[in-house]
Amino acid sequence: CTTRQDIPSFIDETFWKDAERVRNKLLLYRFKNLNNLLIQEKENERKKNLLSQLEPRLKQTLLPLMYVITDTELEKQFVDFALEYQGQIVDARGNETPGLVFQKLYQLNNEQEGKVTVKEVTDAVNTEIEKERYKLTSQKVGKIIREELGFKTHKGAGGLYFVDISQKQLEYLVTRYGAES
Repeated sequence: CTTRQDIPSFIDETFWKDAERVRNKLLLYRFKNLNNLLIQEKENERKKNLLSQLEPRLKQTLLPLMYVITDTELEKQFVDFALEYQGQIVDARGNETPGLVFQKLYQLNNEQEGKVTVKEVTDAVNTEIEKERYKLTSQKVGKIIREELGFKTHKGAGGLYFVDISQKQLEYLVTRYGAES
């Protein structure tokens, strides 16, 4: 129960008539603007395609902004900005520890045709790290390979762990972290 005087205690016939009138107005608006909505849908699809090269999360963030841009020159500048920004994100990821691990794994995979051990990746990563206290262990590198890069590992002969490299996952990570052969 409310203490407001402008809210009726019960709903009478006038409420339902007003509700029907509002629904009819909204329906009429939709019919009158159906063609405009179809044109707007096509325009939004075109704008969505302009951002198709972006990663899903970045596209999800920037697409609403793209929809409100009406100037074609500004639209082009926005797309250029978005692609450049994505490049910066990929570069930044590549400089983080998982990115470095991926770079070395990718290089070793190309050199050794897929028979790469976690120890080999660890040794390659540690050659890039100058200070001894920041060097990574094989356990840490194995965890990054499994949990952050999404590859599986299996124990092989001599107690070494081999990386099971999925080509599909490898291609995805190349776009995510960048890769230099």
